[in-house]
Amino acid sequence: MELESSYTLLGVVRDDGIRTYRAIEIASGQELQVHLFAKPGSEPDRALFRAIRSLPVSKRRELLEIGMEGDAPYIVTEKLPEGSTARAWLTKLAGL
Repeated sequence: MELESSYTLLGVVRDDGIRTYRAIEIASGQELQVHLFAKPGSEPDRALFRAIRSLPVSKRRELLEIGMEGDAPYIVTEKLPEGSTARAWLTKLAGL
């Protein structure tokens, strides 16, 4: 995993089709969350990722990194609010 060169993944926090990992950024030691789209071929996931990527920079402040791990898109954030799923939080951010 290319992600593992930047982050130490500590385990899955939740999986609603977007797998959320607790992670430590290697460079800073900061605890973050990595959200890996587990089914990159699914149209709803592709549409959500496209919507996130097309957000203006001013709306992407909470997204620390957006990238691809092989065929699977991922997004890095600080810890999401308690009780939030990545899918619900990202969908709201994207305005979908």
